[in-house]
Amino acid sequence: SGDWELFPFLGAAIYNPILTALQNAGMTPELFLYDWRRPATNTSELLKPFVENGLVTDEKKYLVGHSMGGLVGRAYLDQVTTHHRLDKMITVGTPHKGALKAYPAWSAGEIWEDKLLKRIFLTAVLKSCGLRNGKDDRVTIRTMIPSVRDLLPTFNYLRDNTTDLFKSVGSMIAQNTWLSASIFSTPFYGVTMGTLSGNTFETLSSMVVKNRNRHDERLGNWADGKPLKKEFLPNGDGTVLETSSTLADADNRTIALDHENLIASPSGILSIFDFLGITPVGLSASSYVEPTSALIIIGYPASLLVTDPSGKTHKDTQGLVAIANPKGGAYKLVLTPISDQPRLIVAQFLPNGKTLWKE
Repeated sequence: SGDWELFPFLGAAIYNPILTALQNAGMTPELFLYDWRRPATNTSELLKPFVENGLVTDEKKYLVGHSMGGLVGRAYLDQVTTHHRLDKMITVGTPHKGALKAYPAWSAGEIWEDKLLKRIFLTAVLKSCGLRNGKDDRVTIRTMIPSVRDLLPTFNYLRDNTTDLFKSVGSMIAQNTWLSASIFSTPFYGVTMGTLSGNTFETLSSMVVKNRNRHDERLGNWADGKPLKKEFLPNGDGTVLETSSTLADADNRTIALDHENLIASPSGILSIFDFLGITPVGLSASSYVEPTSALIIIGYPASLLVTDPSGKTHKDTQGLVAIANPKGGAYKLVLTPISDQPRLIVAQFLPNGKTLWKE
């Protein structure tokens, strides 16, 4: 609907560098922000008018889709086919064959994410929406974040602990019905197609699973097998395997970067610009360094002011204050309600992976 914003300090740090680089190069970047919880095919319906907005006759645009954004772009082309308004498109760290961390989320409502941004998003939905509505985590994920299904792998990735054989993904209950049925190949509806993948980072590649126990069966969890062991390969960006983020017959490029720096770092941006034929001007030399912890304060409907131990004041964005790597000490919170019954949430995402949540 157009009212989404980049998440403070995390989303902005990842995407502002390429937006600035495009502006410095004389381009006009347009940022398409969307509800990441919705299936890619639903979001692509909103992308269509966004792409076509402001174009004159025969004018076209470039599309750069990072991570799930590449799937949204792919769904857009599947939808409009030859009537699109794109010249070139590059997907960056996009799981065209899925990503394994979607399996625990979809099959049991478990968050295996070590990426802080995704941990914050998924935790907020599970704790604020699921618990409040009396739903377990698996049901909450499937109800509130159906896009997770679009991220399930389309290749065999579960290995049975007794037979040591891989389960056929086609026989599993947890299936990515969209990507399994999607045929996205040359000539890519007339678009010059490219991909950028990361490697040298340990990436989840398979899981050894056992049959679920009776408790899990009663809950409806782990229908295809409960993980006993995670297996990794250095052939990915830490989130998506290189083999998943490439496309047959596309201009596939690989670089030794993690999932975020594929889009945020100078070398990632240079690779994207090279594919698009853009000459960089005044490119920043810094790369993205993910925070190890965060303090998230949410008040709604309300406005917030938070003063940290150093005396710095943080004003809310859409009722949210986010502080990266917060220092220990006393924080002062001023909440101004907009209704009679505002909610206040304080969440601490700790470096050890634990989350402290209080409403």
